[in-house]
Amino acid sequence: EVMKCPCCGGEVDDLPVQQLVKFQWSAIETTVIRTLVRHYPSGVDIEALVYEVYGTRRNQPENALGCIRLSLWRLRKKLAPLGWHIPRGKGGNGFRHVHCLVKL
Repeated sequence: EVMKCPCCGGEVDDLPVQQLVKFQWSAIETTVIRTLVRHYPSGVDIEALVYEVYGTRRNQPENALGCIRLSLWRLRKKLAPLGWHIPRGKGGNGFRHVHCLVKL
């Protein structure tokens, strides 16, 4: 399957994780991608992503978690054509889901 750039629609060869930061993303998506690339192949929990985007709690909007979740949802759609994915997961029972980049 041919991978397509989410910005220009051009064909993309096998894309190393570090190249993901070079694409045009929204401001929040850029911070999320940079954070996930920096921690690759490990991941970060959503609270860490909120902190990376908004900083201290004093600077965070009321809907900060929702904004990050929406950005992750949008990024999943945009990353798939590039051969990358952010798996969905569920926390619970003392387990915190970690968001990470995974090569398709």
